[in-house]
Amino acid sequence: MLSYTEVDRVLDANRNRCIEGLRVVEDYLRFVQNDSVNASKIRNVRHEISEIFDLNIIISRNVSSDVGKNNFSSSYTELNQVLKANLSRIKESLRVLEEFLRYKDIVISNRLRVIRFKFYEIERELLFDKKFEKIYILADLSLVKDENDLLEGLKILLDNKVSLIQLRAKKLSTRKIYELGLKIAELLPQLKLIINDKVEVALALKSYGVHVGEDELPFHVVRSL
Repeated sequence: MLSYTEVDRVLDANRNRCIEGLRVVEDYLRFVQNDSVNASKIRNVRHEISEIFDLNIIISRNVSSDVGKNNFSSSYTELNQVLKANLSRIKESLRVLEEFLRYKDIVISNRLRVIRFKFYEIERELLFDKKFEKIYILADLSLVKDENDLLEGLKILLDNKVSLIQLRAKKLSTRKIYELGLKIAELLPQLKLIINDKVEVALALKSYGVHVGEDELPFHVVRSL
């Protein structure tokens, strides 16, 4: 039969693992993705976990006898692996905390169960959004009746998870493209806007990027602007 000291060691390790993982995810969202909304959600979960545990469990900590202290992690090859790895770390530690607290304090265990399912929703939202980062919406003026028709069609993106749109309007003047791009940016401020061909328009609108063809400026020149 496990003693409370042994259980407290498990709780201490997984409380730390959970809070550390939450802090990593929070900072990833805050500094890498500039996502204040989800960073705030993660911060709230971190505060909830911090408030649950009595810091007296630290007394049970015994790093010198921890048989897993020399298990080193492998390196990441992509930055988004930081997010995914720590989301998994949080989820796993929440489950461990919940299970061991069923032995020691069922009330807190049930409270952690609620937090765990709340976190599942946050995780789903974060990973779901990532799937849509590479979806590329091409808004081609030649395929619709006029500019108003194009803007009406783009309104469906207001409640969508699409994050990138390219404006193509080859028959419009530079000024008209600028004005249309401005309207799109105002209509869909959450989207990253790419302008087709017109580097000066992309710069004027402070767009996310510009698509250049074979007859335009070389891409390495455009990147230097």
